[in-house]
Amino acid sequence: MLYSPNQPMNGSIYRTFIIVFAFLISACGEDQTSFSFLQDSQSFLQNSDPNKINSQIDILWVIDNSGSMATSQQNVADNFQSFINGFQTKGFDFQMAVTTTEAYLSDNDARFRDGLGAQTTGEFIITPETPNLVDTFLTNMLQGTGGYGDERAFQSFRAALDLSANQPFVRTGGFLSVIIV
Repeated sequence: MLYSPNQPMNGSIYRTFIIVFAFLISACGEDQTSFSFLQDSQSFLQNSDPNKINSQIDILWVIDNSGSMATSQQNVADNFQSFINGFQTKGFDFQMAVTTTEAYLSDNDARFRDGLGAQTTGEFIITPETPNLVDTFLTNMLQGTGGYGDERAFQSFRAALDLSANQPFVRTGGFLSVIIV
């Protein structure tokens, strides 16, 4: 029987505990042998050389385009300039793509988005070199509210990342970030 804090310790468990405790105490004799329940410690130093820091960041935006998301999409649009300024100021090698929470439905739905309806950019992956970067992202990201109501963000980003038409988006050695709105 295992010990439970809600039950008193019976005699045999108590005796076993005392014997083990006494053994541990006696093991700390005069031979200066070190004994510890803790593992050896390790120290790690962060490399501060900017030439050796990987600055590749792949960002997949998963936009919920169901009926209630107009305000949330507009909040992203209103704050994107501030978001992207940090990336540009720090010189990150980023790329961004947009999918929706209905990407799991089919390969056509899983394809990265370049806008909605007649308003498209032709840019499925946005990089620091993308002309009119902010406007391009906003067109790609504003996916409206006419999407399927069964939102499956995790299945959708997996479907989008697995689709061969979206390759190669995730770069070897880069960091992948998935932002679900």
